[in-house]
Amino acid sequence: MIGDPASEEPDDPYPDYGDPEEMFDLEIPDAEGVSKELFRAFWGLVGVFNVGLLTLSLGALLVVFREQWFVGGALVAVGVVSLAYGVHRYRVYRERDPFPD
Repeated sequence: MIGDPASEEPDDPYPDYGDPEEMFDLEIPDAEGVSKELFRAFWGLVGVFNVGLLTLSLGALLVVFREQWFVGGALVAVGVVSLAYGVHRYRVYRERDPFPD
């Protein structure tokens, strides 16, 4: 607070906790141990969900702030369909191979 002597403040307000790699076991596996089918499915879903989120949010912004109902509505529709397709593909993959190697 105001008027408190500076001697009560800690010496270092931002202590060094060390290297995070030493604190946590951060081992990132390489892609060589992953099946090609799982690799393609993962990155395909990443792309589908990125497209869905981008078009949905951009379409909503166009509708709300610029009142461009035709373009914004079309983008919202593409985003919803893309996200629904991504969820469908994910569920199909999980039903077929629930615990991939």
